[in-house]
Amino acid sequence: LEAAELALVDVTALNELIAEAEQIEIGNYTFASTEGFAEALAAAQSVRTLFEATAENVAEAQAALQAALDSLVKKGDKTALNELIASEVGDSSEYTPVSWLGYMVALDNARKVAAWPEADEQSVLEAEQMLRTALEGLTAQVNKAALQQAIFEAEALEEKNYSESSWKALQSALE
Repeated sequence: LEAAELALVDVTALNELIAEAEQIEIGNYTFASTEGFAEALAAAQSVRTLFEATAENVAEAQAALQAALDSLVKKGDKTALNELIASEVGDSSEYTPVSWLGYMVALDNARKVAAWPEADEQSVLEAEQMLRTALEGLTAQVNKAALQQAIFEAEALEEKNYSESSWKALQSALE
C-alpha cells in the first residue's frame, strides 16, 4: 500500500514549472541572479523522475525552483541609453556651468552603466532617466554683452520723450 501511495504523487505542477524553467535563456539574466538556478532545476528534474519521491519532496523541489525563477533579474536593454549617450549637445561654453556639470555627472554614470555587462533593467532605466533629465536641464549661457548694451542704451534715454507709464515700466525693468 505504501509503494502505491508513493507512485501516486502528483508532479504535474512541478513538470509545468520545469518546462517553464527550461525555456529560460540564462544569458539574458544577471550572473548574480542566476546563482543556484541550474542546481534548483537539476534537483527538480531529479525529483520528478524519482520513484520514491514523496509529496513533500515534490513540494520542496517546486518551491526551490520557483524561488530560483523569482530571483532572476533580467539584464537591461541598453539601446535607448546608448542612443541618448550618443546624442550631440554642443560644448560646455554654450551652457551654464551648473547645468553642464549636472549633465556631465549624468553622462558619466550613463556611460558606466552602458559599459557594465551585468546592468539590470532598473539600473539602465535609472541611468537613462538621469541623463534625459540632465539634458532637459541644460541651460543656455546668456549673452551678457547684448544685455549690457541694451541696459546702456535704455539708461541713455530721456524721460521727457516718454509717457509717464512707459517711463515707470522702463525704470522698473532696469532695477
